[in-house]
Amino acid sequence: NGSLRIAPHLEVATMLIAQWDETVATEATWLSWTFEGIEHTSPQVAREPGSYSEALLGLPADVSTDVVLHHLVAGVERTSDPLTATTGSLPPGLPAPVLVASDPARMRTEPYVLTSVNAGDNNFFGPCYTVVLDAQGRIVWYRPTSGSRLTVGPRIARSGGYLLIDESVTYVGGDATVTRTTLDLLQQETIPVPGMFLVFDELDDGSLLLDGRVSDFEFHLTRQYPDGTQERIWSCNPWMAPFSSGYWACAPNTLEWSPERGTVLWSMFQTSTVAEVDLATGEVVAEFGQFPGGATFAPRSANLELQHNPNWTSDGTFLVSTHVPGDDGVQMAREFAWDESAGTLTEIWSAEAPAYAEYEGGIWKLGNGNYLWELGTAGILVELTPEGDEVWKIDWDRHMTGTVTVLTDLYALDAGF
Repeated sequence: NGSLRIAPHLEVATMLIAQWDETVATEATWLSWTFEGIEHTSPQVAREPGSYSEALLGLPADVSTDVVLHHLVAGVERTSDPLTATTGSLPPGLPAPVLVASDPARMRTEPYVLTSVNAGDNNFFGPCYTVVLDAQGRIVWYRPTSGSRLTVGPRIARSGGYLLIDESVTYVGGDATVTRTTLDLLQQETIPVPGMFLVFDELDDGSLLLDGRVSDFEFHLTRQYPDGTQERIWSCNPWMAPFSSGYWACAPNTLEWSPERGTVLWSMFQTSTVAEVDLATGEVVAEFGQFPGGATFAPRSANLELQHNPNWTSDGTFLVSTHVPGDDGVQMAREFAWDESAGTLTEIWSAEAPAYAEYEGGIWKLGNGNYLWELGTAGILVELTPEGDEVWKIDWDRHMTGTVTVLTDLYALDAGF
């Protein structure tokens, strides 16, 4: 027990690393610590004699906690004396958001949120960070994106065991990559993704779906297999040509695969259009927005403009963050029921944004029925009830945020690949 040592991680100062020696085999070994009245534990793992380390996840910067090492040997639990450890400070260039509103009785129960933030003065030129926030809006984990590359869509791998982080070069040149990493950083791999414009998704077999860019006038839905080979699934520009053949007419700001539907949503901001593409056939099976001949909106005024991050909810509804055609400076979240046979999107819920984001944004429906909305260049994350009440809100002082995902168990993201 006297061998326990704890210090902040050299790259992630909010992550404490505990090290110790096991002198006998254990049925289980784990760490515990209490922070703000809540006890936290690391996973229980059987250990053979040897030297070990474990990350303490979920702590904000510049706080102290007492850590206890537990051993279970022959059915008897033994514990070390508490050891006080202190997390380090955030990097000087990483701004901390401000918690504006919090109503624990009505907000989500998931304690953490994954997102990204552009820490620089220009929202499309970095530096970007992938971050995990706690319920108080404090940064408890972070990873910088190297150079001035853009990160706007970090996501959990389909396996659930690690993160996937986009690192695009649309505005700065160079080589686009997707990095997969565990939170403890013990497993990291950077994957070259030639042709990635801004966004990506992952399939169950580890293939990546890319917004393959050949030029500013040519984009293809592309599948990159785990061995690095690429296959074109759908070519956007021939389909879009009757409506628009202009600069970035097919450029997407969202690429979202739905396993339940077997389709991909490809969202084009310049032409205010979302195409739903069948992954198996490469055919467009539905179109939402201003492209002629697509879905009918009810009411018509609920049509899309400069939309971001459309997605299918677990209820089968279509949810999107969008600007309002003909109404400058207004941004809405809209949820629709989709009648496929009639080709009609009927609005069933909407809310006006508490702050206007000229670019970026997205909204997702939570398990408790609330909605989590990130407002891009406005630098706002807000959770709304179905009645539109703000029950959680953080303000990042107009630093652009990326897609948001709620997290329950940070240690699940150390399972690896």
